[in-house]
Amino acid sequence: MVWAQSVNDSGVIVGNARTGTSSRTALRWAPGGRVSTLPPLPGDLRASTEVVISNGTVFGYSHDNSDRRRAVRWSPSGTVALLQLKPGDISSSFTSVSDGRVVVGRAGGTDSQGGWVTRSVR
Repeated sequence: MVWAQSVNDSGVIVGNARTGTSSRTALRWAPGGRVSTLPPLPGDLRASTEVVISNGTVFGYSHDNSDRRRAVRWSPSGTVALLQLKPGDISSSFTSVSDGRVVVGRAGGTDSQGGWVTRSVR
């Protein structure tokens, strides 16, 4: 199954493909229709897209072998980068991205007692 997730005013579309029962592949369609795969972070198993902004930057997630997701961005050329985490954070998500590339969301990790701690991030 393949689906579109977001489109910008230049006609760049991002979406995802699901193969088998759970594996996802992040995709970007150029305005002319050429499809390219967006890679996960090095060492991660899969990636998924969420939104593309006006300059062609794509935001989404990279998933490791424990299915822990971390918020990432892909440059218009397709290079993936982790959205910066603070020490101790092991997962992150975002809720909104502005065209000025301001990202808001959540990040978290475990505290000294082994409990899960989540905090808002910008």
